[in-house]
Amino acid sequence: MIRQVDIRQPDIAHRVHALQQAAYTVESQLIGYPDLPPLRETRADLQHSAEQFLTYEEEGQIAGAVSYVRLDDTLDICRLVVSPAFFRRGIAGKLLKAVETGEPGIRQITVSTAEKNLPAVTLYQKYGYQVVRRTVLADGLVLVELRKQIGGSAATISR
Repeated sequence: MIRQVDIRQPDIAHRVHALQQAAYTVESQLIGYPDLPPLRETRADLQHSAEQFLTYEEEGQIAGAVSYVRLDDTLDICRLVVSPAFFRRGIAGKLLKAVETGEPGIRQITVSTAEKNLPAVTLYQKYGYQVVRRTVLADGLVLVELRKQIGGSAATISR
């Protein structure tokens, strides 16, 4: 079940933080980048973010989460994480679809990820996102920004 959650709630922040740590540890190993910034985020950082959070719950736990910020008709996905115990079950795709249909009036969605994170890049491309920018950071990490144009009316996320 996908639902919008209040990240300011201590229990939610604790559960999303634990999920994020597990997911980004796998990504860090995959891309060979041990100092991935989300791994330094605390629960307090999450609680004080301006992001909207959706979670996917299965088997009584948060198996995936996505967060985003909206500016006018553009939505920027800040994080999309799935518990390693729930990989390859379509959860990330379900969360993407919920984001795409959950905010009325959205015309485009952007997201950034490490270029070496091929599972993420492939997932976004599968859902119609296209690489629009490649940025090499000072430490050599290469990020790609992907964008998807959205049209038509949107449904509402259950709150």
